Amino acid sequence: MPLLNPPRLVAFVVNPRTARDILRLASPRFEVMVEYSAPAALAAIQAAGASAVIVAEQTPRCDDGHEAPQSTGPGAAALLEAARIRCPAVHRVLLAAPDQLPELIPILHGGTVSVIAALPIDPKEFLAAITANLPTPRPATAAGNPPSIAANTLPS
Repeated sequence: MPLLNPPRLVAFVVNPRTARDILRLASPRFEVMVEYSAPAALAAIQAAGASAVIVAEQTPRCDDGHEAPQSTGPGAAALLEAARIRCPAVHRVLLAAPDQLPELIPILHGGTVSVIAALPIDPKEFLAAITANLPTPRPATAAGNPPSIAANTLPS
């Protein structure tokens, strides 16, 4: 059943497979936007409002230790920090490979990130990460109005 005014999820990704996984898993609950540019992702999250979620994929490392040149603009951590400053109520999720976790602990403890989820995406873990702290969804009825409870049907 479609949701009435679903929250927006903005995904900043570098890997097309990650984008497909996010779309498949999040679309039933969110209005999903996939961005390959950090400035575009930040603009989309600023326009989305407080109930939004931003998911950023940590850029994979090359063999020489430098970030892979697949993304446009600042990396995931910088994007999430900018989102924290400009939109503090937005839920911020960082996707990272297990071998990247030690270097990410400071940004988790510093408040830049709300949740870190593992890559490759595990469906249950990802859904738990993106739905944490969100209000319960309200399904739309056939007429497009939210369901209501009549006052006389409540137990006393």
